[in-house]
Amino acid sequence: MKNTNIPVCKEHNIIKEWRPTTFEYKEDNITVRVPNVMAWVCPESGNASFTPKIMDELIETVNELVQIAKNSVKRRSTLTEYFLSVGNEPLNAIYPQPLALNNRNVQQVNF
Repeated sequence: MKNTNIPVCKEHNIIKEWRPTTFEYKEDNITVRVPNVMAWVCPESGNASFTPKIMDELIETVNELVQIAKNSVKRRSTLTEYFLSVGNEPLNAIYPQPLALNNRNVQQVNF
């Protein structure tokens, strides 16, 4: 990302790095992890700042996934973990590690 206004971590007073990170959201005993999200990340603490466009996409995607998980809980599904992948880009997640399935990389999402 080209940006002349590189943010500085206020806590550590160091320049943040533009790199992939994992976004995690928890609600009602449901956890959604989205790996490889580009963000400004503090190299000291790992705290991430997302652009408004990326944050909008995260909110929409996570809300959809949480609703799917809530529907699964309502019907008392015995399945409690799901693996999702969109596109052909490999998911090199920080945590948890991607899983190879039928020559496709998929990412674990816990509900």
